[in-house]
Amino acid sequence: MGRKSVHVTYRKSDGMWHVTSGSNGSSSGQYQTQKEAMKNGRKQAMEASAEFCVHGKDGKIRLSTSYGNDPQNSTNRRTRNSNSSGSKSQKSRKNSQ
Repeated sequence: MGRKSVHVTYRKSDGMWHVTSGSNGSSSGQYQTQKEAMKNGRKQAMEASAEFCVHGKDGKIRLSTSYGNDPQNSTNRRTRNSNSSGSKSQKSRKNSQ
């Protein structure tokens, strides 16, 4: 199963910014400005718990944000929690000595 994603892209053919989602890449909305497209695309990505990618006019990704289950972030949280609990254990040991 692939990841869900929502992309904001510019199409030279019509001079509009498009919000695309799903594997077929069909446009779910077209907007005069990138700002409008980003606002609506971000809302769609949040509702779908998907990755949100904004492309510049040159097609390169300018911004990428994940609103879904991001395993990298959960790993970082566990690492932070285990470090902090390790500190508490060391403090407890010092107090008991």
